[in-house]
Amino acid sequence: MDWNDDGLADLIVGEHNGHVKYFMAVTADSLTEMDDLQAAGEYINGGLVSAPAVFDWNNDSLNDLLVGFASPETGSTIKLYLNTGSAGNPILAAGVDVLCGGEPFGAYGCTPCLYDLDQDGLTDIVYGETAGGLYFCKNTGTVSSPVFAAPERLQSDAGNIFLELNSSPFVTDWNQDTYPDILAGRGESGYLFAFLSPYTTGIAFGDNTGYGLSSTVCQNPVSSSITIEVNMNQTGVIDASLYNISGRMIQNIGTGELHSGMNSIQFAVDEFPSGVYLLRLSNETEAVSKLITIIGGLR
Repeated sequence: MDWNDDGLADLIVGEHNGHVKYFMAVTADSLTEMDDLQAAGEYINGGLVSAPAVFDWNNDSLNDLLVGFASPETGSTIKLYLNTGSAGNPILAAGVDVLCGGEPFGAYGCTPCLYDLDQDGLTDIVYGETAGGLYFCKNTGTVSSPVFAAPERLQSDAGNIFLELNSSPFVTDWNQDTYPDILAGRGESGYLFAFLSPYTTGIAFGDNTGYGLSSTVCQNPVSSSITIEVNMNQTGVIDASLYNISGRMIQNIGTGELHSGMNSIQFAVDEFPSGVYLLRLSNETEAVSKLITIIGGLR
């Protein structure tokens, strides 16, 4: 992120006391600590545990700042600081509450990330919270005037995403398959989770109007082999791959033509270390993913 428009990547981070730190790049691999960021002539401080995100909010080609906080009694826990300066000399206006569904964000410890998750051309808000959930707020406004709908709880194959404490998301194409994935940290434990999306929406698995692809893992956890029942509306070629929890493919199980109706696929997993994995089945139009737990494998 180039905060001061000098062609070098700078670093902006939050801290526990609510301030926002600015580290300016002096070379491609060297940073210097600058004064904490200010808005309307005062240091930014909307509560404890600030979580900043840089984004051109009003489409004027200037870096604006969104900051999540952990103090709902001060109003919204996500505030917007518009850049009223220039690209090379950002000057931030006083913070204003960001609304979702017409109401201030009320979650404690918001950690906002900005990304067009549903791929409709408008940047949405994805955020975590102290309670560990991950949420999506759809942008129903315009490119230069965002308006956000009420939060929707994000889900994985296992149901509502719940990371126990201090979830902090970042949306990116992690495995370079053109689909938006979510990386999310979990506070205190130090773990980083990857939630891979087989669809460009990044929210749902689609309506499956093509091959009607659906699958069931017959046993979970497993120890030596996995049996998957795959239901198809019509004959088609399916590709199966196994990913580790960090989102890296560890084995392409292979492709094969399945017939209309119920099919059974079996493959060995005793060569993999014990742990949680993501099994992904896909064809040219659809995909489904299942979390599986391997026990008693290689250690």
